[in-house]
Amino acid sequence: MTTETERFDQCYSAALALADELQRTGWLSSDSTDELRHMETIQAEALFDEQTQRPLLVAFFGGTGVGKSSLLNR
Repeated sequence: MTTETERFDQCYSAALALADELQRTGWLSSDSTDELRHMETIQAEALFDEQTQRPLLVAFFGGTGVGKSSLLNR
């Protein structure tokens, strides 16, 4: 059985592979692919360091055991 973390890792790897292919063919800049890689490594509070922008508010809701916490913790 695949855990939510494993599923996220699979999706993220697929997104990186697609970004690399799009960069190779000229559809994305290297800055865009670098930003995608960087987004996975930063902490949540760093997303809101820029005080000139309003933070994005997101709500997660759903039944027990559907992966809300796993998604948020990731």
